[in-house]
Amino acid sequence: MKQYDFAGVNIDFEELQQTSDAELVAFQKELYEKLHAENFLVTQDIIPFNDDYNFKALAKYNDYLILMAYDEHHAESTPGPVSSQRWIQAALDKMDKQVSPDKIILGMAGYGYDWKLKSNKVETFSYQEALANARESEVAVDFNNDTYNLHYSYYDGSD
Repeated sequence: MKQYDFAGVNIDFEELQQTSDAELVAFQKELYEKLHAENFLVTQDIIPFNDDYNFKALAKYNDYLILMAYDEHHAESTPGPVSSQRWIQAALDKMDKQVSPDKIILGMAGYGYDWKLKSNKVETFSYQEALANARESEVAVDFNNDTYNLHYSYYDGSD
């Protein structure tokens, strides 16, 4: 990290299957203590509503916790908003009860999913790709006042 003049490190462990959060907390504690001794920042991505992450304990061993406020609906789920406003607020409310707000960074989605109707295929689009696809398909992009997400439907002839 010194060689490349990095400010620190961000830890992003996902799809954990732990019976206890002790190992993750111990890892983060050791990392934090070693890197802080060298004046590096330590941050960690946290999945909302996932009991593998002990917010309160991990806050002690991170400069910031990044709440991954996305994938309410995802490639393996039914179609729906990537991150509805109420879902984000509920995730923040839960985290805020255990972590000082000055340690929370809200991570937001810059992408969307294309759920095919007849097949079980799901394609991930960047925000720019989704807008380009809507334009090419000549369909309107709608803002949902309930979820605060954009969406559109189109027919591409393949499904």
